[in-house]
Amino acid sequence: MLRRAAALLITATFLLGGCAAQRTAEDDRAVRSVGVISLLNESTPVRHFGLTVFNNHPANVEQGGKLKQVVGETVKQRLNSTRPQWTVKLDDTDPGALIDKNRNLAAVENFAPKHAKDLAAIAQRLDADLLFVLLDSTGQNHPGQGVGITFRAVSNDPDTVSVHSFITLYVIDRNGKELIRRGAINGNPLRVSNSALGLRSDMSTLNDPKVRDSVSLTLTNHLKAAVEESMTRAGY
Repeated sequence: MLRRAAALLITATFLLGGCAAQRTAEDDRAVRSVGVISLLNESTPVRHFGLTVFNNHPANVEQGGKLKQVVGETVKQRLNSTRPQWTVKLDDTDPGALIDKNRNLAAVENFAPKHAKDLAAIAQRLDADLLFVLLDSTGQNHPGQGVGITFRAVSNDPDTVSVHSFITLYVIDRNGKELIRRGAINGNPLRVSNSALGLRSDMSTLNDPKVRDSVSLTLTNHLKAAVEESMTRAGY
């Protein structure tokens, strides 16, 4: 799966985006239309790590397209400001076919070259000169994948949880070639008070709609900031 394959890629270098320079308006002078694609997992993980594996409690909060909406709106807002002459197209197509096609890939060393043909086909379908693709990744020294929350039984601050948006922004040309990739590093993960969220170690409070809504809002707000940072660091 593209989501899982992308998650295996991340290292510190990946989050920093390698050595490629920021994109400039001059670099993009021939661009007229771009597409925005989210491959982020909408089933966001919430994980409690206990003293032993028997005390670990995993759960998931279904976002139902909220992450995709945040990605589309945030990227479009940024491009409307930094590249106002561009037409921005939000890809509403379910990426399932693309993901299913690659479900047998246990790992990839480089996302774009492995999937250049598929990415070029999407660009052609959208009539886009560039694609802005968001994928899940993993942190360097912190447990968790993609957008989610973790907290521990043993912590210096037991009343807080870690909110993370481990994502990678790829900018891909119409031929499926990677131009630049960036991740978010500021406040990622971010320690926030659990008193407002109301999470318990056994995840029982996630059955409360108010708790789920609070967790969902916290995650989408953090994702928005991460996408904005990734766009800035990419030159947009």
